[in-house]
Amino acid sequence: MTTVFEQHGTGPRTHAFVIGVGDYPYCAEFDGDGPLSAAVRTFKPVAGPPPSARAVVSWLLENQAGNSFAPLGSVELLVSGEDSPSVENFKVAFERWYARCDEHEDNVALFFFSGHGCQKEGQLILLEDFGRWRNPFEGALKVETFAAGMEQCRAKVQCYFVDACRNLPYEMLESAPAQTFTPIPPDAVRRPRESVILFSTEPGATAPGSVDGPTPFTTTLLQALEGAAATKDRSGRWVIRTGDLVTAMNAVIEWQSGEQHGVWAGGGFQGARTIRHLDGVPVVPFRLGCDPREALACARLTLTCPDTSTVLSREPRPALWEDRTLAAVYTLNACFDGADYSDARSQHMPVHPPNLVFDLRVCGA
Repeated sequence: MTTVFEQHGTGPRTHAFVIGVGDYPYCAEFDGDGPLSAAVRTFKPVAGPPPSARAVVSWLLENQAGNSFAPLGSVELLVSGEDSPSVENFKVAFERWYARCDEHEDNVALFFFSGHGCQKEGQLILLEDFGRWRNPFEGALKVETFAAGMEQCRAKVQCYFVDACRNLPYEMLESAPAQTFTPIPPDAVRRPRESVILFSTEPGATAPGSVDGPTPFTTTLLQALEGAAATKDRSGRWVIRTGDLVTAMNAVIEWQSGEQHGVWAGGGFQGARTIRHLDGVPVVPFRLGCDPREALACARLTLTCPDTSTVLSREPRPALWEDRTLAAVYTLNACFDGADYSDARSQHMPVHPPNLVFDLRVCGA
């Protein structure tokens, strides 16, 4: 039984299909002497995908089940060690997921995969059956073809989150085009869908992994859905839109690691459609300093928001001021008590997701 959640109701719903492949039992003993056989044997068990899949499901159950916009309608879960993410189980779970997504044109179809992958005539994701048959690619599917076939589904908003490597083992360079299995062949006539595909890395690169928990991509994705990708709609409500996800996720990656590249977007955007509402105001992390940086050691920093009566302050110290606060428009001040700098002018600034980094310009006394 792969259906871990199902709740019927009227109106649009979010239907999720979540896969975490950590075990590849057929790869190590794949028979053959050619370069393709050698490439198949390079795919080893991987630790991060199962906890990543479970983390996504837990987040959906806790945060989307009662959401006012397209509340969670169902979750299909295939994960190594439980319900095997084999081709056969994929087909059965896919049919259920597709049927639910197809019930309403305003449904949100959410697909998440974490496991091995490679970039061969498109992005391939490898199920647990990879290497089971003489054609090893019968245990794989091509993401772009899968998303194109899903255009037949009535759900106009479709999100595909792919946490897999996008490199190609050199042994596969001489092999014929991959003949993968296709759960739903694309039609010749394309249908307008907002099918955003987010990859965990750029083409030709290895995806960051983990050994004892969810992968960095999964953690960043959930932070974006939680509020790091939030913007205000015309009514003033904080919402998560498809078009803001990749920018927000890369900003979170740069904030946490200093890396200026990470998540890679694909798919066929038609716009920026809402996929969830926030229940309240998002919390925004910030890093504030002074320019010149040496002034921080004697600067008393204050961040105030008249609208919410919020007052945050920090006593002088050399390090940047790092904290979190609710999204709003604030005023930043720096005061110097008898130091070599004059008090800075007030700086008004929006503190909005995903984060804020700012240095307040100060002058010598």
